[in-house]
Amino acid sequence: MNDADYQQRLAVAKAVKQFRQRRINRREFLKFLGLAGFGFSSARFLSGCSQPLQKRSPTPIELADLLTSEQKQFLKEIGKSLKGKTLRIVTEDMASCQAIAKITKQQFTPLTGIEVEWDLLPLDRVLARITQDTARQAGVHDIFYVDQAWIGRFIHDSVNPKSLLDKKDFAYPGYNFDDILKPLLDNTASYKGQLGGIPIDVPIFIMMYRRDVLQELGLKVPTTMSEYLEVVKAIHQAKSPQMSGTTGQWLPGSYALNCDMTSWLWAFGGSVFGADEQPAINDDKAIAGLEYMMELGQYMAPPSRVSDWYGQANAFIPAILILKKIRENSVI
Repeated sequence: MNDADYQQRLAVAKAVKQFRQRRINRREFLKFLGLAGFGFSSARFLSGCSQPLQKRSPTPIELADLLTSEQKQFLKEIGKSLKGKTLRIVTEDMASCQAIAKITKQQFTPLTGIEVEWDLLPLDRVLARITQDTARQAGVHDIFYVDQAWIGRFIHDSVNPKSLLDKKDFAYPGYNFDDILKPLLDNTASYKGQLGGIPIDVPIFIMMYRRDVLQELGLKVPTTMSEYLEVVKAIHQAKSPQMSGTTGQWLPGSYALNCDMTSWLWAFGGSVFGADEQPAINDDKAIAGLEYMMELGQYMAPPSRVSDWYGQANAFIPAILILKKIRENSVI
């Protein structure tokens, strides 16, 4: 690491502190990080003025069912030489990391005797920790959560997981690295072909629909973009204003809007950048995707146009509660 990089990382950690103390605003903070070569791809941090997700009781996890007897024995054997050691981890405070931290506390530590100090923090504070630790090259943390936008900056500070997987004596029973989708490894966990980590939190686009509504209106589950639009229109015409044909996350200034846009962009074969790394957002495929998105907007409830992902999720809540009530009152 050269002196310029060293000073830059310490400056980033300082900027995080200033942001936390409200001495600089979000816009100034993001502008500084951009100039320093750090960005945020985390939807939650870039959501701007979106409302925080309400705390809900998580679905109970039967931890006893998570590990096989072979895996438990493996952890006990490994722990014999490491008992009493402390592993320090810092990650973003999000559902996936909360779940893993809980499992670690209830299963890993009792089996191995290895203590785990797990800091669950807002993403900007995670960035502060990792820039400080890597700048000093003698930090206090052993495992970091690295946002995919930072992978290139920290690729030389990380350990390639494959080098660990090659150690057959430490091969965890039942773990198959090939189960991880290759596009995730290539596009979220690697930089210029070098793997820098293991994907842990990946947004995936899926289609959710009300089966009872489709059955009531005699509609089939759509399997193409044109079929989806026709189903959306049909539901909207039959159910509006009580029910809209679709929903969205179009909050202006939010990363949620970008997520929504890219789903339709990619569906039509478009791309933000072309093979020559030049913007391709205005080619024919991209325009077709954006025109399709705008047409869908005609069949959304007005709140969808000012909602982020939380608002989009909440649009399903009334329907879910109704279905639950119906099931509770039904005799099977």
